[in-house]
Amino acid sequence: MRVGRVFGPLLVGAVCATEVALPLAAWGQERGQREGVAYAQRPMNLQPSGRMGPPGGPRWPTPAEREQARNRIGITLEQEKRIDQLYLEFGRKRRAVTERLHALHGRLREQYDSYSIDRKRAAQVRAEILRVREQSLRLLEENEEQMRKILDRDQFTRMRAMMREEWEKRRADRRNRGFGSPPGPARTREPGGP
Repeated sequence: MRVGRVFGPLLVGAVCATEVALPLAAWGQERGQREGVAYAQRPMNLQPSGRMGPPGGPRWPTPAEREQARNRIGITLEQEKRIDQLYLEFGRKRRAVTERLHALHGRLREQYDSYSIDRKRAAQVRAEILRVREQSLRLLEENEEQMRKILDRDQFTRMRAMMREEWEKRRADRRNRGFGSPPGPARTREPGGP
């Protein structure tokens, strides 16, 4: 399991409220329990820069960064633990749904790989894909409802503001590195150039 697949766009280089700082430790503990490795203390692929995986990847938050995020949002340690548990459970459920979707898409590809398509079977698989996608959306909705039971309105607003800040930083970083569109000034060509 790769971290990017678990939390997707929530992973950032800097602390991004509870969306990154808090669930990462819980993710490390869960992975460590599954694989018998102490990921929460120091992941095996931790670079000297403190980043995980290849250079430029997300960074494990330090205890000071976690505390800073907690203070900025205004949550308690108990709330942090509840959020960690919420994201652990959401991650488990989301992975199960994602695996099911991958399997169903594989079955649909098998149908389409055959010259003579079994239209009835393909329709059944497509209907199941829709049901699983709906289940995925329900999981997300449940997660959002639970988050609002943990955080009050002000905490939630501060957390979302921090998330937006981090999204904007990440978007700018991707543009500066040449990923995403529109291309940044460094990627544009001079007229008549190569």
